[in-house]
Amino acid sequence: MYGDREIDKFIQQIQLSANKYKEIIEWIPFGKFENVTYLAKGGFSTVYKANWLDGFIRFSDKVDWYRNGKQVVCLKSLDNLTNKNDFLQEIKNQLKFRGKNSIAIYGITKNPTEYMMVMNYAKYGSLRKLLNNKFEKLS
Repeated sequence: MYGDREIDKFIQQIQLSANKYKEIIEWIPFGKFENVTYLAKGGFSTVYKANWLDGFIRFSDKVDWYRNGKQVVCLKSLDNLTNKNDFLQEIKNQLKFRGKNSIAIYGITKNPTEYMMVMNYAKYGSLRKLLNNKFEKLS
């Protein structure tokens, strides 16, 4: 756990309500990432690419956790947030729509100044970028 009561409680609630390992999010210390690289700034967020040294939880047999190992992830910080509750609400909103065709959220981290969502890295970019490229080819 992180040590911030609100963040810890939020993560714990999600973990307790998870029915399968893919629904678990966790606190991930920022030191568990390497090669953090700025990717883009959008309307509401700033996005980075990083290597997560441990990787996401792949399986749990109720006693031990098994991890995927080192993997590329996306770190997304939300711009213009007035407080931590806004950040947690955004994660709740994202989790409501998680499923087979959505970007997985693995957890929460904090660089020295801001909270970030740790998400699956979409190697082909955002949906907007993909659609823009497809429509350019149609022209």
